[in-house]
Amino acid sequence: MTIKRRLNFGFFSVSLLIAIVGCFSLILSRQVSTFRRVIVPMEESLREIEVSIWEMLQAVDSFRFSGHDYYSVLYDKQIKNIDVSFLQYKTFVDTEKESLYAKEFEDLFKEVKVSGSRLIELARNQKKSEEEFFVNVDEADDVIDFALQTKWQDDDPNILKKEQAVREVEVSIWEAIHAAQQYTGLAGIIVRGGQEYLEDRFSSDRKKNAEEAGAAASLVKGDFKDLMESQFNDVEKYWSQYKSLPHDEFEELAISKFDSFWKKAMLAGKDVIHFHDLVLAEFNVLYEKISSLDDILDFKMQQLVKIRVEKEDILADRIKRVVFMIVLFSFIISVFMGIGISRSIAVPIMKLRDSALEIGNGKLDVRADIRAKGEIGFLVTAFNDMVDQLSAGEQQIRAREQQLKAYNEQLKANEQSLIKAQNELEMKIRDLELYKEITVGRELKMITLKREINAILKEFGREPKYDIISEGDEV
Repeated sequence: MTIKRRLNFGFFSVSLLIAIVGCFSLILSRQVSTFRRVIVPMEESLREIEVSIWEMLQAVDSFRFSGHDYYSVLYDKQIKNIDVSFLQYKTFVDTEKESLYAKEFEDLFKEVKVSGSRLIELARNQKKSEEEFFVNVDEADDVIDFALQTKWQDDDPNILKKEQAVREVEVSIWEAIHAAQQYTGLAGIIVRGGQEYLEDRFSSDRKKNAEEAGAAASLVKGDFKDLMESQFNDVEKYWSQYKSLPHDEFEELAISKFDSFWKKAMLAGKDVIHFHDLVLAEFNVLYEKISSLDDILDFKMQQLVKIRVEKEDILADRIKRVVFMIVLFSFIISVFMGIGISRSIAVPIMKLRDSALEIGNGKLDVRADIRAKGEIGFLVTAFNDMVDQLSAGEQQIRAREQQLKAYNEQLKANEQSLIKAQNELEMKIRDLELYKEITVGRELKMITLKREINAILKEFGREPKYDIISEGDEV
């Protein structure tokens, strides 16, 4: 396998492993995204629903005591919050159980809204009756204060009886008001102390406990509802006593007004009790329904969300383990693959390097003993061929050196011969030069002589005998 193919195979393998890890990471990121897009909004919606349910109940409870419209507005606001949050929750519902529990919650919540609206309407009627009750009681009391007591004469022989009867009427009126306030605003049943000092009084009846003894000894018998009825009866009783006495004309008119106001007050008071009992009963029904809603939220809907979370956690753990194993496997494979590829490439190259160093030191008999294919094999063959060529070249160089050495020795011998010949030639040249000097001197003397002869012949009018062209030449 060629180096290129090895490297390509290694890169492809590593890329494939990275792609696998990336796929699992993408799955894990999608799971995290699902958790944030679905599970977290579902949990938040359910939490908002639960908070709004109990705030709705608190608003209803506050309205039934105060009658303030702020609490009815708050009740409507919490209803809207629940509707919005529940609608948001339903957008993420995708299982049969979740749909079933959502349907159960929705049906029960419709009943809760009906019950809450009915309770608010009853509480409004109760507050309206309370207002009518207190207004008429106050008017009746004003009749006694300003239409009777301020106009009585001290000389009236029945003034004392009238004062006693009317005073009892007033006391009973305000005790009735107090009882109504306590019954509608605080508690329906009086809880008393033990009053152990009264135990001896009931020693004959062991079945009566200390609480019954305290109630029996108290000035107020029974609960506030009975107390108010008792005060109504006391008002009728003492007012009848007063009416049985002789009256003046202004008293007759006052009695007529008092009877009118008191009759309205009694009817309104009974309506107060009636509506209060209805409100309390409806509140208990509403509370039970809200408790059931809360149970559906806690033990059904939120439980399914927890199951979703657990499933996502299990899946996340599995994916994490798989990713960890793939990463570990990829690391091991990459290490061994890298070692294998590096060894298949580096080891032959290192051997070639060692062989090249030995050749550089002059060991041309060294050859790269490497078994490899592909580029490394071609490189080893080329290297060995190069070494063979270097070795053959070295042998040729050595043979040439021997030839040159022989040539050099021949040259040295020839040089000696040439030196000897040169010496001999120099001696001959000296001899020739000496001969030349002798010969040239004589020739010069002859030329001079011929010139003189020609000159003498000219003097005597004769033709020159010698034709002299140049010095040393003669024609």
